[in-house]
Amino acid sequence: MKETIKKFPKNCKFYTVQEIKGFDKPTEGLFDLRENIDALLGYCKFKRKKVLELGPASGFITFYLETKGAKVTCVDLSIKKDKWDTVPHQKKDWQKIQKKGMKDLSKVRNAFWFAHKQNQSKAKLIETHVKNLKKLKTPHDIGLVSQVLLHIQNPFLALQNMSLNVKEKMIISDQIDDMGKISTKNKIKISNIKKSIKNNFFKSNSFLKFLPREDEKNLNYDTWWKLSPLTIIYMMKILGFEKEKYLEHIQYCNNKPVEMYTLVFRRKIKLK
Repeated sequence: MKETIKKFPKNCKFYTVQEIKGFDKPTEGLFDLRENIDALLGYCKFKRKKVLELGPASGFITFYLETKGAKVTCVDLSIKKDKWDTVPHQKKDWQKIQKKGMKDLSKVRNAFWFAHKQNQSKAKLIETHVKNLKKLKTPHDIGLVSQVLLHIQNPFLALQNMSLNVKEKMIISDQIDDMGKISTKNKIKISNIKKSIKNNFFKSNSFLKFLPREDEKNLNYDTWWKLSPLTIIYMMKILGFEKEKYLEHIQYCNNKPVEMYTLVFRRKIKLK
């Protein structure tokens, strides 16, 4: 019987709470998606599906998808060649903050590879900024973009480059704020979802809210946008997809509940 590992490597930073083979306890993490991960993924089926995931962080979703039978390829920044899309606040040394952000990301990447090895994962990683993602030789069945668009300077370009490599479905999730909320109900029931969409969703505004502010108290360096669900729908229609499903769910950040939405799209215009 193998001895249980008790401590995680100091050079690893886990973005999401995850359970790793060889450990008695789960990791620490900013987000805990374990309770409602299936809702975040739109209750989609992944068995024998090729999934292209943008921004895996420390890999919780990646390795979960593998347990559901998916073959996963991730897209994330190259630590050596790329830079985080840092808001260039002119009042501060934002480039110094950008370097620190990349150092933090390198620890998150260490956590990804550590968990990858411990879990005997077969997931692959394409190291590039999504703005530079090219069309791959073989298309994927499903594309996944979870809580990433708000950190990217050009979210539409990110969706465009991801969708060029996806032939069936796109799953997109993000946090809800008051302007983007579709309903006040959190129960995941088909009847509630349909009623919510009919009564509230298509009457709500499409908006792309610019979040950074120049005042000293609210300087934000890594979050650019708040995207309403309707904005995502409009973007995806341009890219040849139509909405298949919308749902709301609760996830946890720093042990506090956070309201989120997930949109599932199916490709309407055949991938060329």
